[in-house]
Amino acid sequence: MHCGDRNPVNLSVPAVTGATSYTWSLPQGWTISGSASGNSISAIPSGTNGGQVSVAANITCTTPNKAVNSTPITINYNSSLPTPTFNNAPYDIGNTASSFSITSVAGATSYTWEASSNILINGQVSPLQSTSTTVAISQRPGYSGAGWVKVTANSAQCGSSTLTKNVWVGQPEILYFSYFGSAKHPTCPYEQHTFAPVYSNGYQGQPSRYRWAVGNVSSHGDLTGSTLTVTAAGFNFSSRMSIGLEVETPLGWTQQFVMLYEIRDCDNGAEPMFSPNPVTADEFTLELSGSSDESYSYTLYDLQGNQRLSGKAKGKKTKVSTKGIPAGTYMLRIEHKGKSTTRRMIIKK
Repeated sequence: MHCGDRNPVNLSVPAVTGATSYTWSLPQGWTISGSASGNSISAIPSGTNGGQVSVAANITCTTPNKAVNSTPITINYNSSLPTPTFNNAPYDIGNTASSFSITSVAGATSYTWEASSNILINGQVSPLQSTSTTVAISQRPGYSGAGWVKVTANSAQCGSSTLTKNVWVGQPEILYFSYFGSAKHPTCPYEQHTFAPVYSNGYQGQPSRYRWAVGNVSSHGDLTGSTLTVTAAGFNFSSRMSIGLEVETPLGWTQQFVMLYEIRDCDNGAEPMFSPNPVTADEFTLELSGSSDESYSYTLYDLQGNQRLSGKAKGKKTKVSTKGIPAGTYMLRIEHKGKSTTRRMIIKK
């Protein structure tokens, strides 16, 4: 029970056999609304105290009459106002006003509404003194970013209590894409990455829809998911892979954000050499420099990213058959000790 709370409290006990009436004992200043002699009552608090509640069942069919007393219960009292509770409080705030409302606080006589400098309350800069539990919140022209809305319930008798809601003002921006912990790392040919958007600092909203756009990739996943997995293209090491995204928030679609990622030859330690190049017969010799009995794997891709052959090798030199593979330009990828290198190969028949 909080200070100022005079909302009815329903109290009851099981009916006692033979009882013709009940006598209730309430804290000082409390009253009973309606019938006061039944085993169930509606008690009106004083708003200034709690205390013990007890009841006696009166039995008149015996001589002498008797009363059966209940075990008292204690209703605790809090001398402060209860904390307000938001009924409606959207996170994304735009130019169109959004309704913010709280449940009426028992005992409060007024409310002070406040907001960060990028927000208007009922069309004006905060604070706003009001007796209303509902206000209109909107974006202040020329302002955006992280913000907050605060409401304070006031009572001359019980003091005040406050509730704050963090919000975001205006459309968030996509700052960059994260993948493998880095947003600027160049990609290797046919390397797979999963991209996720990183928004304006502090934005905690959840977009409802996603529209990805890609360029110069050999394959990609669902273009409407919250993340996107792509496999980079190959062959042209001077080209760039493009990843774009726009998302839908409660304020509409954001502007499309695009990042370009360099596709370049990734020499990460394994140094493959093969001969001849162009391959004019049905096989070539693969050699991994510095290797003796170490194992490594190789994969040959066409320019559409399709795998044409793969295998594992061990030792300094390995002969690889290209029988059945059409003439053309291909990419040979070597993986050795967790690192990879890609080279261009031409097959002539």
